[in-house]
Amino acid sequence: STAILWDERRLAPLEYDHLWVSRRPDVVGSRSWGTRTVRMLTWIHFEDLETTRDFYVVDNHLDHRSERARRKGAKLNVEVVSRFRSPVIVAGDFNCDAGSKAHRTLTGAGLTDAWEAARERLTPVSWGTFNGWRRSPDEGGPRIDWILVRDAEVHRAAVNVHTENGLPPSDHWPVQALVGLR
Repeated sequence: STAILWDERRLAPLEYDHLWVSRRPDVVGSRSWGTRTVRMLTWIHFEDLETTRDFYVVDNHLDHRSERARRKGAKLNVEVVSRFRSPVIVAGDFNCDAGSKAHRTLTGAGLTDAWEAARERLTPVSWGTFNGWRRSPDEGGPRIDWILVRDAEVHRAAVNVHTENGLPPSDHWPVQALVGLR
């Protein structure tokens, strides 16, 4: 799954969908383009109960082996996001570095990389997001997890390297951003 969690005291989901990153995105569990693993994206249209503003969140997990599948997955994201008329936040494990063809496809379609746009970065630029279950950040490693935005300003961004009892939460460090809707 590509889970999206929210505070129900602040946000109300208006609509949502799950799509599979394949030639047949509406077919549950489908895969294409040389992938061995089923990959998907989830989107939710939210209303902010405090401001009544609406926005979309898209969460992704693109393939870790097939560069073609990542490019096609980026194009699927562009198709999905192009239908949305409100601000958008696209996030996830893209399994390729910023500057890759998939990243260029998304940023070339009007999405802005939150890491690059942030007024303030709270962690070093050199930290990669894949940790392979290591307990400390990878200096100089690739940033393969991104947050991209449209019609939003990014105040702060960081790679969260918090561990519990010395153990990372995943084989990736979470990327975080403080975003304000325009």
